Amino acid sequence: ALVGPNIDSSSKPICVGCFKSIEKVFINCSKCSLTLCSKECEQSPLHVDECRILAQNPDAIFCKYKNGAPSKRKKLPKNVNYQMILVLRGLLLNDQKMDSVLALQSHVEEREQMGKTKIVDETILPILQHYKVKD
Repeated sequence: ALVGPNIDSSSKPICVGCFKSIEKVFINCSKCSLTLCSKECEQSPLHVDECRILAQNPDAIFCKYKNGAPSKRKKLPKNVNYQMILVLRGLLLNDQKMDSVLALQSHVEEREQMGKTKIVDETILPILQHYKVKD
């Protein structure tokens, strides 16, 4: 299954390993700096693959982008660009799972009306450009 935080900016700070709320008590992953609820979640099957990618540039997931320019923010749960996690997890799927996802209805018209494609263009793509996802 492909699971992760909501693609819009309303996602509350959560542990990406177990989805527990982490507004006040959290740790930063020792490899990628992403905020987690515990040391155990560093090894969560949901987090391990993305961690390898995010470790290439631990600051990028915390940056705010305006007009294409990043500005660094503190490594706090409220500053994580959670919108990017689900997209990154999708890009990391094996071919068989990716084929299953691509077979789903796209809802592209609804996404455009809801402003989701704008979020992808203005927030997710600028962050993803800081990482080498696949060879």
